[in-house]
Amino acid sequence: MDQQSGQTLTFEGIAEQYKPENYILLMPQISRNLLHTVPMWSLDVATVKIDPNDKKQAYQIVGSDYGLSKTSIDRLSTAADLSIMARRIDDRSNRMRAEFEAVAMMDTPSGGARGQARSCEWDGELAKEKVHAQAVASVQKNATGNITEEQFNLRVQTKFQKDWLAEQEFGKRKTESKAGNRAVRALLGLNTSYSKTELMGKEFAVVRFVFTPDCSDREVKMLVISQTLQSRSMLYPAAPALPPAAAPAGLLESGPSADTSPVDVTPQEPTGPSEETDRMIGDIHDMLADWDGSHKEWNQLNRRLDVAIKNKDAETVGKIWNHLTDCKLKSEEGK
Repeated sequence: MDQQSGQTLTFEGIAEQYKPENYILLMPQISRNLLHTVPMWSLDVATVKIDPNDKKQAYQIVGSDYGLSKTSIDRLSTAADLSIMARRIDDRSNRMRAEFEAVAMMDTPSGGARGQARSCEWDGELAKEKVHAQAVASVQKNATGNITEEQFNLRVQTKFQKDWLAEQEFGKRKTESKAGNRAVRALLGLNTSYSKTELMGKEFAVVRFVFTPDCSDREVKMLVISQTLQSRSMLYPAAPALPPAAAPAGLLESGPSADTSPVDVTPQEPTGPSEETDRMIGDIHDMLADWDGSHKEWNQLNRRLDVAIKNKDAETVGKIWNHLTDCKLKSEEGK
């Protein structure tokens, strides 16, 4: 967490520290009293640098104005800890038209979420005209020497067919992404364009809310652990008891050679990777409860663990366990 000398960040302190001449400040527009009325939540600031000279991060609109690419908007939404959901909202009856709606949301200390929804439409007829116009412009630009009208038209048709196939394949996906980008811009208060000078000289400072329970309080610690264990039990339910095994046919024969001793059919405790993963998850929670490092890394590890538990990703759980174990050993060696 970006804090100075362990002091808790406030909206006023952030505005003073990240001044407009040095940063492009993106601050959530909600009631400032929430942090005082809802405990265990605090503010965090993540900085993101956008390079206008990198075409993957920004694209030139006109003059010295640049728009943010999807890559940059994804970086900003990740820094703000946003979740984005998109869906198609038209009736799909017209293959030359598609409309998408996206919602960008952020968690708030009140226990709810704040979001913005935006939509974007793909018009196939209009897209087809644009692709054809671009094909004509491309052939005119790259034409060398004298070419006949027939050759010119053939090149345009070849270029158009290639680009139109690509538009039909990816156009709707791009429109869905545009809807998500619009929703993120609305929620974070991003401008549609920034000057090159502004992007070169400033970083984006993204303010977000983070859940920071005081695990030195035993009751809070037990509450956090119990909630996590409850979620884990839903993902890793106990294995059902094994049914009694049927006795081999030879044991039911009569006579002196028959073995009539009782057969042990007591169910065995299940063993395997799930038990080892459960053990590591328990160890991770104990080590996080005693964590004395940065709040930012603590939150990142918690988020990674939650995702790993949700996806039943034992490999990631093992990596987190190894990392925390190494940190613990280094801390003990330093003492």
